[in-house]
This record gives sequence, structure tokens and C-alpha cells, in this order.
Amino acid sequence: LLAHGHYTLNEASTESYSRLPRIFTLSTLLLIFSGFFLHDIHSVFDSDNLRNVETRLWMVGFGGLLFCILQTYGWFLIPDRKQGNSILIILSAIHLLHLLLGIVWSFYRAWYFRRRASDPAKAIIILADPFYRQRIQFLRQYWLYTEWVWVLAYLYFLWIL
Repeated sequence: LLAHGHYTLNEASTESYSRLPRIFTLSTLLLIFSGFFLHDIHSVFDSDNLRNVETRLWMVGFGGLLFCILQTYGWFLIPDRKQGNSILIILSAIHLLHLLLGIVWSFYRAWYFRRRASDPAKAIIILADPFYRQRIQFLRQYWLYTEWVWVLAYLYFLWIL
């Protein structure tokens, strides 16, 4: 990123770079909004509300999936394929691969909790086991980390393009 920024600032007068498409702003806001569903998920899990945990996981997964669709669409809105734009596509594609892992994990956990929540005995076992809480907490940390990595990259590209 530093090399790209140095190149862009030094060559800005000779090449015209396009502005960042607005769809990237919309997708970034969507990603931040979906992160709010995980913000206090550990307290929801501790309140023995497995259905609410499941709903939050579905919302995070669908928000992330919509983010991926908007990002991919945004690649086609970039008018030219100069160096600044190609690094945007490469970094956002790498981010999408990491985010897809979180989406799959969120959907799997939501599906898992849906199947177990209907049986009170299985729900009690899940809610009493500290490893399930730890897995939810790990998913929260992973999601928020990938979210803020993208927000910083987005701000960088917003400033530099």
C-alpha cells in the first residue's frame, strides 16, 4: 500500500485516476452495519437466547454476502484498469476471500443452532458449554477484524484514488 501510495502521488499529474465508485461506500456501510449484529452477541448468548443468537448469525451472513455481491459489482464500475484500480480489485478480492470464510462460518453456526434450539436438552448443553461461547466470540473477533481491515483499506483508496 505504501508503494502504491508513493507511486500514485508521484505520478498523479501524468495519469488520470478515476474516483472510487459509490458502490464501495454503500458496501462498506453495509459491512459496518452487519458488524453491529455481532457487537453484543456474547451477552445475548449468556442470556440463554439461542434463537436470537441464530438470528444475528443469519443477519451477519446475509449482510456479508450482500457486501460481496456489491463489491464484485463495483469492480465492473471501475472505468479503466490502471495500476491504482487494479490494486483496488486485487486487495478487495483478497478481502472477499477472507470474508467468505466468515460468512460460511456464520451460516454454519446459525444452521447448527437452529437444529439444536428446537430440542431443549440440546439447547441447554450448548448454552452451558463454554466452548460454544468461545466459538461465537472468536467469530465476532474475526468478523470485526476483517471489517476494520476493509474500512482502513477503503479509506486509503478513498483518499488516494
